[in-house]
Amino acid sequence: MATEFPTRDVVAEATKELLQDRFPWKARELASELQYRFGWSLVNKSLINRILYGELSYYVHHDAVRHTWRIR
Repeated sequence: MATEFPTRDVVAEATKELLQDRFPWKARELASELQYRFGWSLVNKSLINRILYGELSYYVHHDAVRHTWRIR
């Protein structure tokens, strides 16, 4: 497991891979899963939201009612 802080691009790619299962995720759930899988303790909901609204905005859809994200 990686203990050092990953680059934003690495976190974005890992987030995109998690979203590939077509299951809607909340940002907090994505952050928790990345922490669990990779040991990235500094990855949090705020960072995931910035990535989803930023780098991944073209690839993802946000359900504002349920506050979930999924691949378009």
